[in-house]
Amino acid sequence: MQPIALWLSPAKLLLVLFACCAPRLATAAAHCGPEPIPTNAIGAAFQQACDEREAGHYTQAARDFAEAARRAQEVHNVHWQSKSLIYMGGCQARIFEYRAALETTDAAEALA
Repeated sequence: MQPIALWLSPAKLLLVLFACCAPRLATAAAHCGPEPIPTNAIGAAFQQACDEREAGHYTQAARDFAEAARRAQEVHNVHWQSKSLIYMGGCQARIFEYRAALETTDAAEALA
């Protein structure tokens, strides 16, 4: 068995470490970044996920980010789909689901 650091590319490793070690640096008052969240179904699911993440409910946040990604995919919004998947992968890593986190961040990378 190899450590997770050997599975990830440097960019993914940095992303996962940032999500795991410093989630409050990436968020400000239950907001997952400097970009405004859209005022539609994608944005509602994404904001719910941000709120759950801020509260430390990473399992529920991962589900909500998955819902935001699904809604973004339905309307072919690749930007918000990939962004949701990146945050979902971070939440999965926080709850020690490293394989799922790797698969999720790979999916986000493929979209980008």
